[in-house]
Amino acid sequence: MAVVPKWLRDWVAQLRPSQHSSGNGAVNIGRAHAPVHVVNLTQHIIVERHEAPLPPRTPRPAGPARREVRWLTDEHKAVLAMMDPLSKVSRIGVLDFMRREFGTSMVKELQLAEVRRVRAYVQQVHVNLARERELL
Repeated sequence: MAVVPKWLRDWVAQLRPSQHSSGNGAVNIGRAHAPVHVVNLTQHIIVERHEAPLPPRTPRPAGPARREVRWLTDEHKAVLAMMDPLSKVSRIGVLDFMRREFGTSMVKELQLAEVRRVRAYVQQVHVNLARERELL
């Protein structure tokens, strides 16, 4: 294999197209006739933060107050006894009524006036079910 003299190699290199760019953000576009070396540029951005004082914290709105649980009275027991023979769908309807009106589905958490209202509701459910049975 013959060795090519240096002057000939330099002269051939001058004949090849070359791109030379300098400066910030220079870009070369074209074909590469030789191995390409990739250079990664990193740009640092400095952002100054000026912290503003936070507004004063407002207290969270209180949820529904937890009712105190009492011993079951005879009226509580009567409502529970009236709900016992109901079907699952009807019983869920009564519990939904209690949640919507009083914020609880526990009979033992109801006040006396609320128990009387639920009792009237359960009585009406029984009346409606009896009417449905008569129509069938």
